Amino acid sequence: MGSADDGSGISLIAHAAAYFDCPPSWRLAPRSLPHYQLWVITGGMCEFRLGGLDPVRVGPRSVIMIPPQTSQQAWNGEPSLRTHVAHFMAYDRGEPRLDLWPPTLMINLHGRAWDRVVADVRDAAAELARPRPGGTMIANAALTDAVGRLPRTEADSVIIDPSGETHPPEVAAAIDHLRRNFERDLSTRDLAAAAHVSPELLRRLFRRATGQSPSRFVQRFRIGVARRLLQETDLPVSVVARRAGFGDAFYFSRVFTAAEGTPPSRYRATARAELSAGP
Repeated sequence: MGSADDGSGISLIAHAAAYFDCPPSWRLAPRSLPHYQLWVITGGMCEFRLGGLDPVRVGPRSVIMIPPQTSQQAWNGEPSLRTHVAHFMAYDRGEPRLDLWPPTLMINLHGRAWDRVVADVRDAAAELARPRPGGTMIANAALTDAVGRLPRTEADSVIIDPSGETHPPEVAAAIDHLRRNFERDLSTRDLAAAAHVSPELLRRLFRRATGQSPSRFVQRFRIGVARRLLQETDLPVSVVARRAGFGDAFYFSRVFTAAEGTPPSRYRATARAELSAGP
């Protein structure tokens, strides 16, 4: 796992891990927790609501990544759910990080990587269940291996957007990398490396999944970040441009005006006037 940019400064600390063979009457009441959760579903079925998504029917060979403070709710299906659940926190150079992964649901994983994810979470649970010298270190390493393996694990679908939109795993991995690194200078080659595919293949997958090229998607994402900063802060436009990932304020103003039909400063004034008028 990474520098905040490449993962090398990231560490995972396991809090708890266990295997659950849920009874037919099992339900998970609505909740959110202050740490990450990793669900690795090995059998049965359930209906799972994650964040603002509609409930999704989840079965064997699925993984759910739940960031801190993300709402969740579940109902048992038929046959009854069997799942590993690990609770952990992520740190970047000793500082807790709550935004490393978006709410993510990967359905029907396959390949040897899936077997390794299951084995890693099982090993973490075993080490935490019988405290012994070095056990916590082994549990942390096993959990880190499981989480780090997920972007390279094949799956039939990956759901990461609040809209419930489903993307191929390669596109999902590239979007996740963009979310965590949009302030940096990102090329299609960078996104392709994060998704472990060639730039040419990522371009085809992106157009098929989103109707846009990767570079266009990055630009629209950054404009969305800029809109929020203009609405919610008093930062100068030049700072908004930099924080949204645009290196040049003049270029940012030109791109933003073309996309929104109004310059950034006018957009800010209009948005605040509308907000003060009430719903």
